[in-house]
Amino acid sequence: MAVFSMTGYGYGQAGDQVVVTVEMRSVNQRYSDFSIRLPREYSFLEETIRRVAASKVRRGRVEISVTIEDFREKARTVKI
Repeated sequence: MAVFSMTGYGYGQAGDQVVVTVEMRSVNQRYSDFSIRLPREYSFLEETIRRVAASKVRRGRVEISVTIEDFREKARTVKI
């Protein structure tokens, strides 16, 4: 499927106990420029995200924001 507009917004969310939300914004620009924001503990994924996005987008400024919320029950200990 070809994308004809250079300006756009996309939002997706998946998961139950661990919810991953991805927001993408793009604006027209002559060259490719990717800005990726994600939690520090997942920074190792930045290059993979950049590579996948670059394979789908030829030009434009693309801002990608990833948030991860963990709702799993965690064992809590209290030390006094």
